[in-house]
Amino acid sequence: MVAASFLLTTIFVLLTPRHPYGGLGYWCTDHFSHYGSAILFLHKGFAVYRKPVRELTLRPQGDPVDEFLSETQGRDYEVCQIGERQDRSRPLLINRQEFPRPYPPGVFLFTALEALLYDKTEISFLTINKLFLLKTLVAAHLLVLVVIQMLRAANSRQVPDGP
Repeated sequence: MVAASFLLTTIFVLLTPRHPYGGLGYWCTDHFSHYGSAILFLHKGFAVYRKPVRELTLRPQGDPVDEFLSETQGRDYEVCQIGERQDRSRPLLINRQEFPRPYPPGVFLFTALEALLYDKTEISFLTINKLFLLKTLVAAHLLVLVVIQMLRAANSRQVPDGP
């Protein structure tokens, strides 16, 4: 059953129409904000817990940003860049910029691969989002299998009632 669930959700992510958020509509996910925040953490460190994103980033403008927004179907108030040197055609999308990041360090660690790939390579927004969704599906299904194994082990070690 876990294998069937994994197979169906993987097919959904990979084969849905080409959408910049990796097969899921913008309205039902904010995974892009997790690795965007991890990129911000890589550049700004623990300041992400003390200051709102808007105080740590710049508001990019111009044709490259407009093109990025139209390709990603992002919202202009969620676009930011780390500094002047960041490629303006590949800014970050981070939601709720008026607040410090509420994510625990484990989320930054979990999204470190996507953060590094998006920050240091030319990988597309669509590809990075699909990669993140697939990784999350793998992790979720592996955790379900671990819980099933733990329950089986606990069930087999039950002490029988007295004589």
